[in-house]
Amino acid sequence: MRLRWREVEDYKLNEEVSRLEQMVEELKGAGSGKTLITQKDVPENPVDIE
Repeated sequence: MRLRWREVEDYKLNEEVSRLEQMVEELKGAGSGKTLITQKDVPENPVDIE
């Protein structure tokens, strides 16, 4: 039973690692010609631009 629990935990961790690796690749792609909007890029008190 303990071995099965370990297999399930390993599977969950591998899924999380895969998800995080995908996020890293997306962020790397954002640095090459794409624009990544960060919190500092958004003004605290935005105004309407007409």
